[in-house]
Amino acid sequence: MQDNQAALRPEVEPNGDARRGLLDDLEKYAGWLRKGVEATRVRDDVRALRAIVDGRCSEFETTADLLEINIRKVPESAIRGILSKALRRLRATA
Repeated sequence: MQDNQAALRPEVEPNGDARRGLLDDLEKYAGWLRKGVEATRVRDDVRALRAIVDGRCSEFETTADLLEINIRKVPESAIRGILSKALRRLRATA
């Protein structure tokens, strides 16, 4: 009976909830950035990662690489470090 119930449940990615929580953090930290081209790029990359984790598109590593590059360009060093750490934690769940 339990095997039948397991088959009826939708598959859930084991790290899906953890990834969503880490993305929530990344979105929050990106929101702390001042206005500017670099901040806009970081926010766009975080939104793209959200779409990937939600299953609307693929290419997680490519998008994460772009985000990492754009994080390096952020002038606010304290937030840059926070964003980098959050991205490393997110990549660890991949």
